[in-house]
Amino acid sequence: MNVPAPTPPPRYRPRIAIALIAACLSVVAAWQLLAAPDARARNALSGLTAPDREPSIALPNAPVSQRQSELAALRDGQIVGRALDLMRRRYVDPARMRPREMLEEALQAVAHLVPEMLVDAPQLLADGQPKTLRLRIGESTWNLDAAAVTDPLRLGWTLLQALRIVADHLPPDVQPARVEYVAVNGMLATMDPYSHMLDPDQWRDMQTNTGGHFGGLGIVILTQEGVLVVQSVLPDSPAQKSGIQAADEILQIDGEDTLNMSVDDAVDRLRGEVGTPARLLLRRKGWAQPQEVTVTRAVIHLQSVESRLLGV
Repeated sequence: MNVPAPTPPPRYRPRIAIALIAACLSVVAAWQLLAAPDARARNALSGLTAPDREPSIALPNAPVSQRQSELAALRDGQIVGRALDLMRRRYVDPARMRPREMLEEALQAVAHLVPEMLVDAPQLLADGQPKTLRLRIGESTWNLDAAAVTDPLRLGWTLLQALRIVADHLPPDVQPARVEYVAVNGMLATMDPYSHMLDPDQWRDMQTNTGGHFGGLGIVILTQEGVLVVQSVLPDSPAQKSGIQAADEILQIDGEDTLNMSVDDAVDRLRGEVGTPARLLLRRKGWAQPQEVTVTRAVIHLQSVESRLLGV
């Protein structure tokens, strides 16, 4: 019995497989090109580096200053990205998010922080919102396409572009991280008057004020015509034990003049580690000369509620 020899596979089959693989790769490449803008926006919102950013080169043993690290973080826009992501997912009324208005107010807020920075809208849309936003710092000018900012994703991408421009021209006396917090609060102001993003210093102050205790002297101060004045003294506090009274004027704190010092700055100097001394130069009505008083800081317990028994 003769068994026929097996038929060899056609030679064109490998060619068909190669052609199919090439076609799939072409489809994937085309899809990546079409999705590029949205991908950039998503990267901006998640705090990731945009895909078209020039790669950074890490040189061995090259020291990186704190300033350089902060500027790099500003260029990545991580704080703005996370804030926008929270707004998009959790804000109580998403209809209040108007991306073009949010972009303009964010940049206007940054312009109040950065000297020589100006923002205007040379072109408007039919509804009065900006079509183009012009960003000027010194002699340089950039135009941002505000008309394309139609959703939070594109808002994040366009704002990231602006933050990189600001980072490249930021004066040395402006903290890079503060730029992002100012931009976020500019956006929040367009939605309601109550939402606000706290920077780390504001958060610590709030935790201290609401926590009920901190290291300090036990006085409440205010300013009157540029002069720090003791408004009240807490009972059993170090200040009361040192003889400080209401209406005393604080002329110096640890040798530093307090004229025109803000209340916040004074509070920062008066608070400190428990057991450390604070030297105050006080002026009081009836004294011939100001006197220096040294007060040792202690844990101050705030009594947020006062009570007394009413007679029936």
